[in-house]
Amino acid sequence: VGIAYLLALETTNNIIVSPVENIEYD
Repeated sequence: VGIAYLLALETTNNIIVSPVENIEYD
């Protein structure tokens, strides 16, 4: 697994998780 893949995966997770957290803690 390449670093670019991991970085992209983290970015995708952040994009998905952040809005969910904002909704949960709203």
